[in-house]
Amino acid sequence: MCDYKEIAKILEREGIVRVRTWISQERKGEKEILKLEEKSDGEARKGFWAEKDCITETFISTPRLILLGSGYVAMELCKVASYLGFFVTVCDDRQELLTRERFEDAVELKCGEFSRLLEELPPYGNAYYGIMTRNHDYDQQCVRKIIKLPFQYLGMIGSRRKAAYMQKALRKEGFPQEKISRLRSPIGLDIGAKTPREIAVSIGAELIACKNARDYVEIPEEIRNEILKGSKGVMATIIEKSGSAPREPGCRMLIGQDGICHGTIGGGKIEYLVIKDAETAEHMSIREYGMESGDMICGGRIKVLFEKL
Repeated sequence: MCDYKEIAKILEREGIVRVRTWISQERKGEKEILKLEEKSDGEARKGFWAEKDCITETFISTPRLILLGSGYVAMELCKVASYLGFFVTVCDDRQELLTRERFEDAVELKCGEFSRLLEELPPYGNAYYGIMTRNHDYDQQCVRKIIKLPFQYLGMIGSRRKAAYMQKALRKEGFPQEKISRLRSPIGLDIGAKTPREIAVSIGAELIACKNARDYVEIPEEIRNEILKGSKGVMATIIEKSGSAPREPGCRMLIGQDGICHGTIGGGKIEYLVIKDAETAEHMSIREYGMESGDMICGGRIKVLFEKL
């Protein structure tokens, strides 16, 4: 058994957690933590999976980008990634380059040997790593360390020849092919980028593509903060949609007892009705909403689960 506060704490600490919520009469309202590899019958690797008696979700926290190296590309990528909502940490062994003037958008600047810094970083399931050190030996050290850790993305600046050499060396050292094949190098989408700023944009686009390829459920930071504070209210979650509904299953909004809403399930008339219904909705009740009456020209329907906190 667990609750939203425990889920939020795990997300802060580990970055990812898989949860099953029971919506049947017998176990209605119960939540349980699952192993990340544990799947429901017939389920592919999905972030949200609805069945008759329960819903299963893989929650993620704020994505963290760890940059190994502090050169010009890292400097530009820090700006791009921060704008995209990543929590950015920059690591290097040259203190003179790790300045706030160069990395004003970074959340953390860490100075030291790359291998030591990677050992000191706590494992985080929603981590993205960008390797762009000043020489190949450091790059290889970083790859060997990171490939043993949980991560969503591992990219390394370099040529195809360098990438092939690295993959061959890793295979020779006994690393599993499943992990080796996740190394992205050359790094970034092929948009013909030339300048550090353009390269940063191409890497940023690849980060987006990687992040959105997995339909994990992200609980917005403002909702997590309210949960951790112990705020009371009603959590409204889309559990099913059809037609042109703007948000996907798993999208959440917390309607506080003070009337303040955190997050959104798409805005408009439907969100207004959900907020009003939260005042009287019973715990673990489900209501259906249609968008045919002028809210969206293309129509659509959603089912919303109400949970009292």
